Amino acid sequence: MAPHYNIKQVNVTFYKIYKINENVRIKSHLSSI
Repeated sequence: MAPHYNIKQVNVTFYKIYKINENVRIKSHLSSI
């Protein structure tokens, strides 16, 4: 396995987690209004 492939895979995973957290934060903010 090439190191640059692992880095790319990790970046994709972190991006997905970031987007999920962002959506949850927006929903919780809207529901708290």
